[in-house]
Formats: sequence, C-alpha cells, structure tokens
Amino acid sequence: MLVLCDQRPVPFQVAGQELVAADGMGIRISLAGEYRIANPGCFAIESCDSFATFYLELKQAVRLAAAETNGDGFFRELHQLTARIRELVQPKESQLGIEMTQLAIYEAVPIGWTRQA
Repeated sequence: MLVLCDQRPVPFQVAGQELVAADGMGIRISLAGEYRIANPGCFAIESCDSFATFYLELKQAVRLAAAETNGDGFFRELHQLTARIRELVQPKESQLGIEMTQLAIYEAVPIGWTRQA
C-alpha cells in the first residue's frame, strides 16, 4: 500500500481553554504549536483522523497539567507547564505517528477563583 503524506510542519492552536489550577484559581489559556507526520504508516492506520485524536489528547493534557499547578506558580513557570503538557502527550504522539515540533503558551489570563461546594 502506498500512502502519500505531507511531512512539512503544520500549525495548530488550542484557543481559550478555561481551566482550574490545583488551588482553585481559574485560568484561561491558549496555545499554539506545530506538528508534523513522523511515521506515515502509523498516521494513516492508527486512526481515521489522527490529528483530531492527537488534538483531543492535547486538550486533556492541558487540563491535567493545569490541575497539577498552583495558580501562583502558574504564571511564573509557563515553560514548566509547556514541558509537562509535552510529556503527557508524548505516548499518543508516538502511537499516532505525530511529532509535535513546537508548543507555546501565547495567552494565560487569570479569570478568578472557584469555590468548592
């Protein structure tokens, strides 16, 4: 079987995710990045829409990473948050034949505190 794949980097964005940090602080975060097809065979076979599958995993990783971080440290250590997100999505990247070549937080805004009932 012959599968043609464009292996050039493709930009993506994850816009306006409203998250809750470990200490209950609400945060709105947006990310931008690039991915490329690293393994065309896996990319074509593992999912009918490999990027959509990866994108959902990425959104979940953003939520998990934010939930592990306190609001105070969130804004001081955005590079650590980005590194944690990359760590969380790496297994799915490999499975789907995708390589995330860039990931950056371009918006991080506090939106208040949430109360637990």
